[in-house]
Amino acid sequence: GLDETQIQELIEEVGTPIAIDQLPDLIDFAFLALHGNLGEDGQIQGLLECLRLPYSGSGIRASSIGMDKSYQKTLMDAGGFNMPQMEIIKRYDWLKGYPQSWKEQMAQQIGLPMVVRPANQGSSIGVRIINTIEDIEPAINAAFFIETLTASTWQALSTTSKVDFLKVLTDIRTGVGFPLHVVETKDLIYHPEVLLSFLDAYFEKNAIIHLQGDNAEHTVVLEEFIYGREFSCVVIRGEENEAIALPPTEILKGTEIFDYRSKYLAGLSRKLTPIDLPEAKIEAIRKECAHLFDYLEFNTYARIDGFIQEDGRIFLNDPNTTSGMLPSSFFFHQAAEIGLNPSQFLTYIIRTSLLDASKLAHN
Repeated sequence: GLDETQIQELIEEVGTPIAIDQLPDLIDFAFLALHGNLGEDGQIQGLLECLRLPYSGSGIRASSIGMDKSYQKTLMDAGGFNMPQMEIIKRYDWLKGYPQSWKEQMAQQIGLPMVVRPANQGSSIGVRIINTIEDIEPAINAAFFIETLTASTWQALSTTSKVDFLKVLTDIRTGVGFPLHVVETKDLIYHPEVLLSFLDAYFEKNAIIHLQGDNAEHTVVLEEFIYGREFSCVVIRGEENEAIALPPTEILKGTEIFDYRSKYLAGLSRKLTPIDLPEAKIEAIRKECAHLFDYLEFNTYARIDGFIQEDGRIFLNDPNTTSGMLPSSFFFHQAAEIGLNPSQFLTYIIRTSLLDASKLAHN
């Protein structure tokens, strides 16, 4: 690895290093489009509040709730929202071990297919839909970013197959990501070539290895698979402090799960705004999304995902305090439906964020 001096030299080649306490002298407002850990979970929001810098979107508590899927679902259940059958698993308990009969019990209690998701990851990273009892354990390990590998499995692979395996393993969208902890030796590995050499040498003398992602998940949620039409609805805070739900977008996709790839890679899903439903059902979706926005005390704007079933029951499953900002995002699709172009909508978000900040400053 590089030492501190080399790291500093590398940074200076790219640009001018800026200390955190210099930010108030350089910017007036932080527009946040960060996803996942540190970005939408309240941590950057807390830092900006310490610096007394106004920023876009929700505050510390709402951001934290928006990120933590297990706590969020507990609150929604208490608030009387429609909820699927669910089980929450803590990392510590999982690593201690569950009895073999537990998987059959979960399949019976929750039903198959079921959804397995990490509680604190953005962009649907680590989410799996499983159809058999045998898939439950590997899916939970994947959601905890844990990989167990045996010498016999590794040594049976050709060099090309090993490389392909590591590409999947070390990509956060499909595996445990980097940096990567080796449980048995306490090594921390940052590079795929180093990992390849390490595993070849390790399996000459050892039979099994446990690898964990550095950004390890501490809670995993198992939940009933909800059948229905999938939608995403942006809710904004109005000038009278009211929650306004924009026309919801239907997500039309080739796969049964709206995962990282179908969210962000072109051509893997289509979006239809507004969702093709009778006006009364569209209004029911908007009302339910606005109700959740108020219930969780979100600020400025949020994106709320969910399903509507044939009988009209609405299940909201993923309130996000930060929306995607690509040109094809729901954020801009839905703004266009109320007559705002991207520039106007971003201006509105900045304005309402500043109004929010001035309210906080005067309380």
